[in-house]
Amino acid sequence: MRHSFVAGAAGTEWTLPENRRALDDLHVLPQGLCGTSPDMGLPVDLPGRKLPLPVCTAPMGALGMVQDEAKVATPLRTG
Repeated sequence: MRHSFVAGAAGTEWTLPENRRALDDLHVLPQGLCGTSPDMGLPVDLPGRKLPLPVCTAPMGALGMVQDEAKVATPLRTG
């Protein structure tokens, strides 16, 4: 039930294959910090870790539905 809620779609799910097709057609070309100096330092210090780039995650309210340990299992949790 929980997996169906997160991985599925509403009603007859006719939009699910359409959404997947549209995402497959989407080509994302990452352009990391265009126009910045090559020697610009971007490391971030987190409690107990130093990362080469800033990282953030959005709140995920439904995480507990698909992961029993939920927030504890989310890497780089800071709060």
